[in-house]
Formats: sequence, C-alpha cells, structure tokens
Amino acid sequence: MASIAVIAILCAAGLLFAVGKNYRIVPIEQQNYHFRYKTLQELSGIIAREYRVKVIFDTPESASYHYTGMLDMNRPLSAFLEDVRNVSQVEYYYDVEGNLHFR
Repeated sequence: MASIAVIAILCAAGLLFAVGKNYRIVPIEQQNYHFRYKTLQELSGIIAREYRVKVIFDTPESASYHYTGMLDMNRPLSAFLEDVRNVSQVEYYYDVEGNLHFR
C-alpha cells in the first residue's frame, strides 16, 4: 500500500515512476519559460536554479539587457546563450570555477 502512495505522490509532483526491477524517476514534461521584455538580471534566477550555475554580470549593461523569447528546458543552456548573443551585444563565458559570466 505504501508503494501506491509513493507513486501517487510522484505523479502529483509531475514525475513519472516506472515500476519494475530497474526504475527511474523522470519529468513527465519539462517546463519552458517564456519571457517578454525581461532583463537578464531577472532571468538569472531561473538560469541559476534550472542549470545549477552561478550567474555573474561583469557590466551593468549586460544585467539590464532586455530579452524577449523562450528558455526551452529541452535544449541545453548553450542554445539559449547563443540566442541571446545573436540578438544582442551581450557576450558570455564560463570562468575556471564554472560560473557563467555575462559581459
């Protein structure tokens, strides 16, 4: 009976539980984020949380850049970063500690 309760909780949390000898917990559906005229500073919390990376702004201009678009959680972060770079003058890089910098 306890296993049924666990399965119900996982399903309610948006996770799919595959029962069997080998099981995995996987997201049923990845969340996508849609933005309309949001600053990179505003988006940095989502990026940090979803990709587990510290976001640092080297310049105030990069933090205040406004972005309209989508962060597709089915694509790697690099795809989003390239989208930002292609439509702006904002550059990015990773430092030796793995922190994401915008400049």
